[in-house]
Amino acid sequence: MKSPIEDYGPDGMKATREFVVEWADRREFLNELLGTGAEFAGTPQSQYPDLKGVFAVRVNIRPFTSDVVQECHDDIELNLNSYKSLAVVTVQYDSVDPVKWPDPEILPPGEFNPGVWLSYRATGGVEAMVVEGRGLKWKATSPGDDATPIAEADIHLVQQIPITNHLLTFHRVHSPPFTAMRNFLGSVNSARDNPIKGIETETLLFAGWSLDREFIFPVDFDDPKAGWRLSYTFSEKRVTIAPNRIGGWNHLYRTTPKDEAGWARVQGRLSDPYPGVSDWDALFTSGASGD
Repeated sequence: MKSPIEDYGPDGMKATREFVVEWADRREFLNELLGTGAEFAGTPQSQYPDLKGVFAVRVNIRPFTSDVVQECHDDIELNLNSYKSLAVVTVQYDSVDPVKWPDPEILPPGEFNPGVWLSYRATGGVEAMVVEGRGLKWKATSPGDDATPIAEADIHLVQQIPITNHLLTFHRVHSPPFTAMRNFLGSVNSARDNPIKGIETETLLFAGWSLDREFIFPVDFDDPKAGWRLSYTFSEKRVTIAPNRIGGWNHLYRTTPKDEAGWARVQGRLSDPYPGVSDWDALFTSGASGD
């Protein structure tokens, strides 16, 4: 065996180590490496020597030799091969940079269970919007000339609106706020810095969510525990509606009347904002409804 094997690249540091332990002690060693389900939040993974940001993330166990104990198995669900001597434990390490949450630099405090940690990713894109040419002007071609209004009603322009998608993933959530997730879907943020620092009011749309079961290694393998990996997608749209004024999802571009072409705020039938504006604190509180 050659151990350790280290690999360095753009994704950080990865490594593989091999250990030899007694076959009967392999699961106890597994808990030391990957952590346990104690208090459902679990204990931290084993750290790579001398590197604080590299942790054990996956383990493979196999017999060291073929010295299997000779015995008769009459039930494949109850019986497992036993070995007289040792087990080879192969451990994969990876660079992990979980953001402790709540973190006032990223999100306002919430009330998820202890042990929750956050990963964050952002992607950029554009939203194409077609607008009529009327109400806009052709730029003057010569110095001193005035801009010429676009007279052709059938001319349409395509505006590219920058969009930033923010993906927040919470790991080891006990009780996701299912009702709040449904109630707030499609709404926009009611306050600045909620839920991401630097975000203007009504510029962030709650665009979707996803849930996956996330296994948490237990002390007792007969009673495994699992939490949720909860991901929220927020789409940020920023448009300049006036000098030093930013609008977002509740603003649409209009070309009439001609003297007022530009971004205007949209309201619903009851003079309420459209899309709806919501306080999203319940999205970050276990079991909250958001009513």
